[in-house]
Formats: sequence, C-alpha cells, structure tokens
Amino acid sequence: MTTSAFFLSIFLLASPVEARLIDRTAALVNGDMILRSDVQHFQKNFALRRDLDSFITLTGFSPDSDKKILDYLVQEKLIVTKYPATEEEIEEEINGIQKSNGIDREHIKRVLQSQGGEI
Repeated sequence: MTTSAFFLSIFLLASPVEARLIDRTAALVNGDMILRSDVQHFQKNFALRRDLDSFITLTGFSPDSDKKILDYLVQEKLIVTKYPATEEEIEEEINGIQKSNGIDREHIKRVLQSQGGEI
C-alpha cells in the first residue's frame, strides 16, 4: 500500500459519512424531471398561480392532493414541451397582467418574490 493510499483510507475511515435525501423525482416527462419540491412549491404558491394562470381558473383546478398537483404539473410540462411560448407571447402576457391590474413590472417582481416565486 502506498503512503497516499494509506492516508486516504485513514481519512475515509475517520470521517463520519452522512447521506441526506435532498429531493426526489416525482415524475419524468420526456426526460424532464418533476421533483417532489416542485409539487411542494406549486402547493405553497397556488394562490399566485391561480391569479396568473387562466388555465387554472378555466378548469376549476384545486390542489386537493399531491397526486392531483403532480398530474397537473405533468400536463403542464407536456403542453409547454409541445407548444413552447415565444418571447413575444411571454412579454404580451406580462403586459396584459400589468394592464388589467394597473401595476408596473417592478410591482409584479416584488409580488413574485414575496410569494417565493422565481424571476
């Protein structure tokens, strides 16, 4: 045994090893993962999503269970994969939200941040 291998084995034996589960895969959609944390994030921010996502309003979706949320996220992922939004469509949607609510873009950013949303 070489000196470096010896010291490496001593280091590995002396170091406490701890494994922690950070997240879990809840579903795979065309190679894209939906994580357990995505389901929790959706549930936490549902009020904001309901206000911004007209599809939720149209379908009357409510997050009664993790399974229903996961099913919704899978459907959403499939739609976004099949019909990706263009930059112009995204900008148009943001402008529509601003106009209908009488707010500016900075206000939208603050609301998203206060509710844990990503910008």
